[in-house]
This record gives sequence, C-alpha cells and structure tokens, in this order.
Amino acid sequence: MGLSDIPFQPGGDSYIERAVGTDDSSLRAQSPVYHADKIKVPIIIAHGEIDRRVPIFHAHDLRNALDKEGIEYEWLIESGEAHVFF
Repeated sequence: MGLSDIPFQPGGDSYIERAVGTDDSSLRAQSPVYHADKIKVPIIIAHGEIDRRVPIFHAHDLRNALDKEGIEYEWLIESGEAHVFF
C-alpha cells in the first residue's frame, strides 16, 4: 500500500487540507466506502495499478465495501498505468 504523491509536492499538504479537509467525521461522510449501501446504480471501478495520486488500495476498499453490500460492479485494473491511463 503506497501513499498518495500529493503530500510530497510543494504545498501538497496544505492543498489537501483546503480541498478535502482534515476532520475525520467529515471525511468519512464524503467517502463512498462508508456509503456503499446507498449506491443504487451500476458502477465500474477503473484504476491504474501504479497510480500514486490515488493509491490502488482505495479501489480495493471500495470493492470490498460493495461486495459486503452485494452491490454489482465492474472491475478494471490497468497494469502499468497511473492516475490517467490510455
């Protein structure tokens, strides 16, 4: 499990604090992982295997939450691809 590359960028930590916040309850309220039971439409999880901006463990966490709720989805992991892939 890798960490995002944003904190390693100049101003990255302050950007995350401004854009997303730091309050755990607020972050949890925004995360689809904690609201999988509310998903009522088909979804696809597409992720680059070497994404450093949004590490792949986020895709796995969402998949696990969907599995727990019995929600159908399609899964696409592209090996050798990062945050944007072709």
